[in-house]
Amino acid sequence: MINPLVLIISTTLDFATDRIAILLYKKNIPFLRLNRDEFDKYHIELDPISSIMNVSIEGLNYRVENSAVLAIYYRAPTFLRDIYQEGLNEEQQLFRTQWAAFMRGLIIFDLARWFNHPVDTYRAENKAYQLRIANKLGFAVPISKITNSTLAEYGANTVAVKSIDTAIVGNSSYEKFVYTQIYDLNELPREHFSSPFFIQQALVPKTDIRVTIVGDWLLAVSITAEERIGGDWRKHGLPLTYKVIDLPIDTLTRCREYVRFFNLPYCAMDLVFFDDNYYFIEINPTGEWSFIQENTAQEIDLVITKALIQND
Repeated sequence: MINPLVLIISTTLDFATDRIAILLYKKNIPFLRLNRDEFDKYHIELDPISSIMNVSIEGLNYRVENSAVLAIYYRAPTFLRDIYQEGLNEEQQLFRTQWAAFMRGLIIFDLARWFNHPVDTYRAENKAYQLRIANKLGFAVPISKITNSTLAEYGANTVAVKSIDTAIVGNSSYEKFVYTQIYDLNELPREHFSSPFFIQQALVPKTDIRVTIVGDWLLAVSITAEERIGGDWRKHGLPLTYKVIDLPIDTLTRCREYVRFFNLPYCAMDLVFFDDNYYFIEINPTGEWSFIQENTAQEIDLVITKALIQND
C-alpha cells in the first residue's frame, strides 16, 4: 500500500505536470497522479466521512488520507469547458458529469495544501470579477464591456474582442481555441449576436508580460516579437523573445495583493505595458508555465515542487 504525500489531478498530455512528477520521483516523495482522461482505468473508492480515498492502478494500491497528504496539485478548471456535446451517448455523458462532480468532491481533503483549491479557482476564473478586483487594487484596466451587441460605443476606435471564458469550439472532426481578435470598431457589423462576449479598448502597440506567481515567489517575463503583436500573441506564430524583467514596486505589490485576495498559491497573470503604464488583462489560476521555463531557463517546476512538499 502506497500512502502518497502529494495528490495530482491532471491529464495525460499535461507536460507541465510531467515535470512535477519527475521531480517528486527523484526526491523519493510518494505521489499519486490521477489523469482526468483516464478515470475509467482506475478503481476508486472515496469515503467522504473519514476523508480517505483508495485507488488501484495497474496492480498498485494507493491510500490517500486527509491526515497524511501534504498537498494537492489541482491542474484542472472547475468545470469541463469543451462545448461540443452532439453524439455523446448516455454512458459518455455520465462519465463527463459524474467524474467532474467527483473531482469537486475532493475538497473533503481539507487539511492538505491546495494548488489551487477548486473553490478559489472557481471565483478567480471569472474574468468580469477579475477586472473588478484589479481596478479596486489600483491596476490600470482597459475599458471593458460584456455584451451581445456592437451597437453601442466603447470609448475606443480599435477594440479587442474575446470570449467571456476560455472557449474551445468545434465538432466531431476538429476543435478550435477561441483567441482574442483586434478590430477597427467601424469594421464590426453593427448588430446584436446570440452569445455575449468581451469588447475591450485595444491596447496597441503593447508589450505582453506574463507574471508567474508561486507563493511569495514571482517571475515577470516580457514577450515580444520583431513586429508588433496585436491581440493574443499565442495565435500569430511569430518568433518570440522572452526576457525576465523587474516590475515597478507598485505593480509588484498589486500583483501580490491580487493573489492574496483570491487565495491562490499559484497564478499565471497577464499584464500589458501600454502608454507607459502596466495594465491588468487577466489571470489563469491553472495557467500554463512550462513554456516560460523552456524559454527563460527559470526552474519553475522546482519552485512549485518545493512549495508542494514544504512541511510547515
